[in-house]
Amino acid sequence: MRRHATDFQPTSGRRAEQVYCVTHDEATPGGLMATLAHAVADVAGLDVTVVELAVGDRVDPAALDRLFRASGSQPAHGSLSLGFDLWGYAVTVRSDGRIEIRPPDTTRPSRGPPGSGGPQPPSRT
Repeated sequence: MRRHATDFQPTSGRRAEQVYCVTHDEATPGGLMATLAHAVADVAGLDVTVVELAVGDRVDPAALDRLFRASGSQPAHGSLSLGFDLWGYAVTVRSDGRIEIRPPDTTRPSRGPPGSGGPQPPSRT
């Protein structure tokens, strides 16, 4: 399977925000879910199979592909986006195939006890 490049794009504002972006190519084996899993794995520095399992716990891969499948240059259902949190990463999938990943904000104090945000990512050893 082809490894997807993920671009870093800081945004302007009061605090520079890191946003990692990748655009899904419909010819990618494994569909949108594969692009999404590879992008998150690249940003988080994790194995893609671990990410696929975690994303699969939050999003139905077949439903994701059906919802965002494009016909020509038009998205299947107009302009849509789906957002969810994965290990503190804010993930947004847009109907034009763009995937945006924002890493956890380490400058803000945690709102809850460790482990309260769902499954924890495996350690990077």
